[in-house]
Amino acid sequence: MFKLSDLLVELREADRWLISLGFATRNDRFRQSIAVVEGAVKGIEAARRTGQPAKVGNVKSYHFGLVEALELRNVYRAFSSVSPNTIHPLLNRALSGPLQPSDETRKSAAGRNAGFELALAAEWKLRGGDVRVGEPDISLKCSGRSFLVECKRPWHEHSIRPNVKDAAEQVAAKVNDADGQFGVVAISVTRVLDSGQMIFVAPKDEVIGSQQLEGANEKLFRQERGRWSTAWFGASTVAVLFHAALAAVFAGKVFRATTTIAAPLRDGDAGFSAFGRELSRLYEGTVTFV
Repeated sequence: MFKLSDLLVELREADRWLISLGFATRNDRFRQSIAVVEGAVKGIEAARRTGQPAKVGNVKSYHFGLVEALELRNVYRAFSSVSPNTIHPLLNRALSGPLQPSDETRKSAAGRNAGFELALAAEWKLRGGDVRVGEPDISLKCSGRSFLVECKRPWHEHSIRPNVKDAAEQVAAKVNDADGQFGVVAISVTRVLDSGQMIFVAPKDEVIGSQQLEGANEKLFRQERGRWSTAWFGASTVAVLFHAALAAVFAGKVFRATTTIAAPLRDGDAGFSAFGRELSRLYEGTVTFV
């Protein structure tokens, strides 16, 4: 867990980093998330002084704002030392869009679409992965191999299939077999599992809550997998991955809860074996393979 006051210190550092990159203070979704945390910290401090219950603002704004803030913290931690020329274009897109997922429209979805690329790459990098961002969306190096990851974020469940198809065709066109490259399709199912109307709640501990979330992701993956055509995937594309990051409350504590499901496209694929071993290392065995 984390203390909100400690998180706020890092968020202010992240804000200075964004300003140094040319993103002057503005009312973007990350700055709004910082304001949510600032308000919560002030509410907690006031409660300590007065003995009255802490006020952290609107419940939905607090939960979803906190998830956005934790995402910004991870991106800052992972990429603050990366060349501005590399990270600036992605951040420029990721800063756009509303704070509340429920306020998002198709026209304002570009921010969270880019945010998924950054957040997934940051997640891997912070766990010790050799990660690059840019074009393609993510490159992960391990075991002497390079895995090019094409990311998509479907709007609804029925749009998962065309998003998988688009990602498969795009990554197949980028993979260079001669360089020992492999392709991976990464799908964010965050919006499919929760468009921002709900908060994932488990009354017991984090382990049980995480298992429930993983089960929902796995159920979605299994029902969607039968709708894909093998013809979409190039010979060097080795895996499809479903990832979600949701606002969750486990045993009364707020989390940015994540779940990752991965599956090979072919049995006995050496490329997937290497990718799967790296995922298992990064997630310390908590990733699910189906």
